[in-house]
Amino acid sequence: MGLDNVMDFSVNANPVGPPNFLGTCDFLEYPDHEYKKLRRAISNHYGVEDVVPVNGASEALAVLPLAIRPNKIVTIAPSYGDYEERAGAMGLKHEYVFMKDHGSSFRIDELPNLGGGVLVYLSNPNNPTGSSINASTLRGLAEGLDGFLVVDEAYMELSSAESMLGTDLENVVVVRSFTKALSMPGLRAGFIYSANEEVIKRTRALLPSWNVNSCADSLITELLSNYGAQYSNFLAVSRKYVEAGLSVLSRGLRRLGMHVYESTANFILARGPISSQELADKLLRQGVLIRPAHTFAGLGPNHFRVAVKDAWSNEVLLDAIEKILE
Repeated sequence: MGLDNVMDFSVNANPVGPPNFLGTCDFLEYPDHEYKKLRRAISNHYGVEDVVPVNGASEALAVLPLAIRPNKIVTIAPSYGDYEERAGAMGLKHEYVFMKDHGSSFRIDELPNLGGGVLVYLSNPNNPTGSSINASTLRGLAEGLDGFLVVDEAYMELSSAESMLGTDLENVVVVRSFTKALSMPGLRAGFIYSANEEVIKRTRALLPSWNVNSCADSLITELLSNYGAQYSNFLAVSRKYVEAGLSVLSRGLRRLGMHVYESTANFILARGPISSQELADKLLRQGVLIRPAHTFAGLGPNHFRVAVKDAWSNEVLLDAIEKILE
């Protein structure tokens, strides 16, 4: 079956889709290599000081170890695999610190002694668990750290979680992405924030010229400069839509005998009675694609992740799983 005919629950994009007030792209000229208008638009909209525009969160995750120059990289897991890959690419030692599975959610309240010169990656809300850590706990983790805490907030705008954007802690770096909120993964646009001016300066110097293409530059600048209020309202509507979808999927999966973790994001982690790969293979035959989660460090063979989609699609997923488990 071709992927064009598949209902895809493996991609965690905004189920509402792109906002209808988005402008058009400018491909005819190079963007301003300093991104002055884009930086100002982001700073004004989010109420923060200087930021570094990036070609999606992935570029931020790749450049930050070069700017921070840690002795080792630590990932708070389960989590996104790119963090470990960055360590390998730089020849750095990598370690996992695992959140505790409390049954209803994954949590971490303190870090072990990690030594000095460490860079800790933490996604909030967490991918793939959907759990989140409040800002006061994150602040405590950072204050007890001899190194830097990089908080990946790729899913923050579709979440009820608390952001670290604007923090005054100089050993905290926040990474944001517009991809998930706008449901436009091909756009590749995000930004880095830190109160540490040296980290911002180094990061900007390490990035190639015109790292953000002219389309993303013009579209995000116009969105935040001219449609900031509409965008905020769009996100509020999207979060309510996500909350409703989370409720339906959580109840439905539990009814089918799944263990479902609480989520503050636009996706759900669950554990079923059969292996996630077997479940995924059988669902694909019905035209439904999910994300087996056994590849995330710290998760087992029966864990899987599904994104919230529209109401009809969510019911299709539940019906398809029910047929498999009959």
